[in-house]
Amino acid sequence: MDDAAEFAAIEVPGFQVPWPGACHPEAAAVEQTMIGWGQDNGLIPTADYRDRVARTRYSYLAARCYPRADTALLQIIADYFLWFFLTDDLFVDRVDTDTPDTLANLTAMIDVLDHDRSRACPVYGETAWLDVCRRLRARLSPEHFDRFATGMRLWASTAGLQAAHP
Repeated sequence: MDDAAEFAAIEVPGFQVPWPGACHPEAAAVEQTMIGWGQDNGLIPTADYRDRVARTRYSYLAARCYPRADTALLQIIADYFLWFFLTDDLFVDRVDTDTPDTLANLTAMIDVLDHDRSRACPVYGETAWLDVCRRLRARLSPEHFDRFATGMRLWASTAGLQAAHP
């Protein structure tokens, strides 16, 4: 088998996006507010972590995904992205997820969805998650929030199963 000949025969299709790219005009302001929110909620524990968050520019991802959202909704989405990606990195990806705290941290996220409150001694990200959920509940219809909550329960449950049974 001649791998070079097979690779040379591959034709990469062209992709066209039929609409122009857009970015919400308040992305930079939302970014600064998001970083402050993350620090206030204990999501960004060190200066090195803050630098990493600044490099990832989560609000710009939100601004590209939702270029026509009102600024308040864009802020919620950017804050959610920050919470989600940092929490996912700490409890699901990039770490040894089979620790004594992993399942407790993931079930805390489900408890916030089910009980609309945090624990007496919140785990990492729990108060930030409660804030995001409360702001989304205020903005979305109950049906739309339930769809979002179901997806997040599935994510946390699957992550817990993955950690418990690698």
